[in-house]
Amino acid sequence: MSEVAWRLDARFANLSCGPLAAGIDLFTPLRGLTGLSWYQHPFAGWQVLGVDIDSPNGQAAVALVEKYVRGGDLVATYEPTPTRPFAVQIYWRATVLQLNGQALPLVTLQVSINTKLQECQPALALAGLLPECETVDFAGALGRVSTPVGRLFRPSELKVSYAQWIDPAGSDTSESTTFTHGTMYLATRLFSGDLEKGVILRASVRGVFLPRDDDERLATLAFEDSARQPPSLTT
Repeated sequence: MSEVAWRLDARFANLSCGPLAAGIDLFTPLRGLTGLSWYQHPFAGWQVLGVDIDSPNGQAAVALVEKYVRGGDLVATYEPTPTRPFAVQIYWRATVLQLNGQALPLVTLQVSINTKLQECQPALALAGLLPECETVDFAGALGRVSTPVGRLFRPSELKVSYAQWIDPAGSDTSESTTFTHGTMYLATRLFSGDLEKGVILRASVRGVFLPRDDDERLATLAFEDSARQPPSLTT
């Protein structure tokens, strides 16, 4: 049996990726991966790797025009709406990364956009929601320089950590975290500037689930492994 499997129905997809299980409601991509569990132990209240494409008017369900599974990829395409004049294609790509004898569930979120207008100014955000927990920034090598590249999240109820970072070959992005009544809201702005007709813009963010022991070193190794990979040319 494959270590990665998606099960897709009319609107929901369920993921099994090594010890990780999760689900996605394609009508509400803002929520991203929900119902997460690690060896059947739940990450209570966690939502990660969501994309806020239509939150002001809730049109994502209407705009969803294509969905399919291909290997470890779950793909959803959303047509333009009156308030979002560009199409959005989202890949959730699940793999099990073999690293230093560890099998690490890795999910890459890739977002692609294009427009039929001569020009528009796209604005999207990657979103996450989780209970307040310990966080640690980790470093990785970019060229010959080691610099902070991502963040580790350590839920108190599990001996597992979650690391997230922007793909080194990604686009113009920025990140922020806000705290409200014990809840952490994660946001990453995707894209800025102009989008022209005939041009496809892509951005990607990666998240990996790690055993708590030695999680900083493993997160750094996972980041550096991703930095060595060629850019994805999915269609």
